[in-house]
Amino acid sequence: MKPSSPSFKISWPLAAVSLILILTYFYIFYIILNYDLSWMVYEKIKTHIWILENGKEWHWSDFAKGLNTKVIEIDPNRLSRPLSNMLEVIDAKFRANLWDYIPPHPCLSLQWPILFIALPIFLYRFFKNINCDTVVAVAGTALYMTSSGFLSPLVMLSHPAKSMVNFFSILSLATITQLYRSVKTSNVSIKTVPHFWLILTSSLTCTLIAFFFDETGVFLFIILAFVGYPLFLRFKEKAILLCCFFTLPVLYLIIIRFLLPWLHLIINHEVIDLNHYRDYPHLSSLLLPNWHDLLTNTYLLFAVHPGLKWDFSHFAGRPFLTALQCVYTLAFFLLSGLFIFAVYKKSGLSIRTKQILAGMALLVLFILFHNFQLSHNVHVWTIFWYGCLFSLIYYTILTLVLQFVWEEYKGGLVRSVLPLIVLIFAVHGLVTSTFLIRTFHNQGDDPGKYYYPSIFNGKLNTYDFFDLSKSLQISRCRYVYTFMYWTHVKHKKTPPRSLYNEFQSCTSVIDNDPFFHGDALYFIVESAFEFPPGRSFLNDPAYVAAWIRQAGEPP
Repeated sequence: MKPSSPSFKISWPLAAVSLILILTYFYIFYIILNYDLSWMVYEKIKTHIWILENGKEWHWSDFAKGLNTKVIEIDPNRLSRPLSNMLEVIDAKFRANLWDYIPPHPCLSLQWPILFIALPIFLYRFFKNINCDTVVAVAGTALYMTSSGFLSPLVMLSHPAKSMVNFFSILSLATITQLYRSVKTSNVSIKTVPHFWLILTSSLTCTLIAFFFDETGVFLFIILAFVGYPLFLRFKEKAILLCCFFTLPVLYLIIIRFLLPWLHLIINHEVIDLNHYRDYPHLSSLLLPNWHDLLTNTYLLFAVHPGLKWDFSHFAGRPFLTALQCVYTLAFFLLSGLFIFAVYKKSGLSIRTKQILAGMALLVLFILFHNFQLSHNVHVWTIFWYGCLFSLIYYTILTLVLQFVWEEYKGGLVRSVLPLIVLIFAVHGLVTSTFLIRTFHNQGDDPGKYYYPSIFNGKLNTYDFFDLSKSLQISRCRYVYTFMYWTHVKHKKTPPRSLYNEFQSCTSVIDNDPFFHGDALYFIVESAFEFPPGRSFLNDPAYVAAWIRQAGEPP
């Protein structure tokens, strides 16, 4: 009799949350990254002209461009994110070369494989390292990918700063928490832990890299302290670990105060001083914050996550949004009730409960840091761009809550309900992020009309600016326009008659789209379109559309 071969069985909760993750990817690429919602930030258009002035080929002089903060940053004294600036130069060259092979997309970049493949894998690994069940780890990964903190920096082509901070924060946490699996008892020597120095050095290096992608990355130092503290208590060599950990701020200060100014002086012959950066926050703003700004920032961050804000007047005439908010609120309080009841049943605080409380403390500290960081800049902001790390902390807490409920309720009913709760949270997250992206896209295109304080204080109904069917129609027309340009202008080929006919039918949509001409500039810049004398894409982008309509007609 042959021994039976082991069979792989997948539970339906795992299948359900895996499907939610797949559908999240589909929604992101089909809706959020369509040609209507994604865009290039206008300040980057002139930057990309400057980057590509020597052509799309890479030259040694391009390394110096990554340090030229007079052009690539709004303020020349902002030398604190050189890695973001260098990646932006590389990305501009990459995009300009890519258009030889595929039609351009508003925000396609080198970051996409990192953000859509590597980041979810490492986030899943992080959840598994802190002993989350596979179902919960997949659910937590899917939920984070629905968040505005993950989506907002990548849906617009701008500085890669915030997206790369998200990635290196997750990579650092996934790396350091590998020690959770091998160090389970106290009084352990680092000499007995396999690959200890490799793991620690890798995590600290990722953290230092995050520092120099964006100032927001500095908060990873605090996150790493919270995550690493339980490990720190288990080792004998505490003094060595403290020295290694506090090497990070020392290195950061040395590089930012001495090395980077010296490089700017040697390469660009410019005296750069971060103290002269106009938005540089003062330490007094951290110790004595503006309480109005602090309360406003707290409200704005929590208005998106957990998103319990009810806008009945804004929901008027929108039954889907009203129903979704009702179902989401019920799901939120159901999960909260299951969690509180499970905590009440246990005697004392479990490790999982302590992790959740630590995460909540991190949220409070991040709000203080967020308020401090913006104290000499925009003062108040939401999760979009500046507050993106809030999403990572919030969804880590939410994943820990899901894991706690999964552990405490071993019966089939509660575990069967959890995938449904995850689905509701995912749909709510994607819908919320979609409307937020649409609003800030409009704000970036027309800041006079869509003034951000009006967005924040609720005077502007953000639900008025997105209609799914209209967005898909505009996206298709913009894509057809782009493909026509790419085919005829870039490659000197005659477009198919069917495509040209579709393009003709899109003319009225394009002409009535107030943001189209501005958003279309990105591929004009990167494909080196040659204008006749006296015309410029900066003041006459409509010329390109008219030229394609006339010269692009098939014989």
